[in-house]
Amino acid sequence: MTFPRRARFRVCLIAILGIAAAAIATPAAAASSCTSSTGISCSPSHVAWGFDDRVRAILQVGNVVYVGGRFHDAIRSDASGTVVETVRRDHLAAIDATTGDLLPWAPRIDEGGQEDGDVYAMATYTPIGRKVPLVMVAGDFADVASTTNGSTYTQARREHFAAFRSKNFGALDDLTIDTGHRARAIAVHANRLYLGGSFSWVDTPTDPKTDRSRVAAFNLKKGGTIIRTWSPDVEGGSVYDLDTLPDGAVVLGGTFASLSGGGTTTGEFLGEVSQPGDVQPWPDAPVGKVIDVKAATGDWCGLDPDTDACILTGQGDAPGAHAPNNGAALFDERGHQLWYRGANGDVQAVGWVADRAIIGGHFGEVDDTGGLGSVDAKKVAALDPLDHGRYDPSWKPNIVPAAGLGVWGVLGTADALYLGGDFTQAKGEPTRRFAQFPVGP
Repeated sequence: MTFPRRARFRVCLIAILGIAAAAIATPAAAASSCTSSTGISCSPSHVAWGFDDRVRAILQVGNVVYVGGRFHDAIRSDASGTVVETVRRDHLAAIDATTGDLLPWAPRIDEGGQEDGDVYAMATYTPIGRKVPLVMVAGDFADVASTTNGSTYTQARREHFAAFRSKNFGALDDLTIDTGHRARAIAVHANRLYLGGSFSWVDTPTDPKTDRSRVAAFNLKKGGTIIRTWSPDVEGGSVYDLDTLPDGAVVLGGTFASLSGGGTTTGEFLGEVSQPGDVQPWPDAPVGKVIDVKAATGDWCGLDPDTDACILTGQGDAPGAHAPNNGAALFDERGHQLWYRGANGDVQAVGWVADRAIIGGHFGEVDDTGGLGSVDAKKVAALDPLDHGRYDPSWKPNIVPAAGLGVWGVLGTADALYLGGDFTQAKGEPTRRFAQFPVGP
């Protein structure tokens, strides 16, 4: 759930049908500079470290930015883009949010069999009685490895979920939760952990192989035991992402055909489940699959900050269909669509920063309602959530290559926007699949 835009308690939620700390480097001198009307720089800072393959999950804990994805190595480049150092970082890495240095935190995700090792999502939680937060990851893996000295690794079985200490080298925590197939989504609210994906069962040391239909809840206060009273039924597809609202409700997005629980059944792609486990009515179904879901306080999208919530969603092609199902849409917490903004490719990542809804994906154009028609927006765009999602032409970071799948991760804070994905350049500056844009007044 995104931080409040101001000190108020109203929620907006962004979902995709289809960034988080102090600036970690100085702006790149080589890139042509520009700044959006709300203070987002178009030119990325020169962050020396990038990666050899896709970055799709970004998390900030304290002064550290954690990233996860498909990569095997961290790559350090000079200002010209020349590679000067390569260090193994297997699907997970950490970068100092102030200096931009690659940190020694280096747990590994092992590939094998049908598992490709991808890390899809990350979240943090500090166990009661401890001072060191955990970094929890979900993805397409069955084994992990960790080290206490930076050189000798110990392998452990962790099926699609793992928790690592956030300090030092990232030692594996005892928290053990397995899922029967890929976990793509993770969220924490208070002492609850929620997982979503394509699994049909979950397994913990105290609750072996318990049936769960693509989504499950766990009590972290009790060591990750399954919350048996929270068990909605997801049919006809998978959960791609989820996020929580301030009252503890969970919004699910994905490829599913229906969501049922507590006597209520809703339609496809998007739905809400209360903290007790009852599915809430959702009158306006998205036009395409939901790939990403993000929540923010309600003043981000013009609703009552004390009582309401909004849900901004991005869309990808519906199963068996193609465009025009791609785009981003904003919903309120009652499931009514407030606006929709089409794109010519999947919107697969979203986030909030500097009064803007940031959408990322592999699109090249976005439809605008302000008289601009279809506008060029290569892989990422800023929309005004208070003006029907109108495209903001003042922010164009020029993500390349145009032929790639673009942006897969978005994370925003008061003073930085982070993007992860398949891209290698922004505004003429080399950015190896990870970029940071300063945000200021």
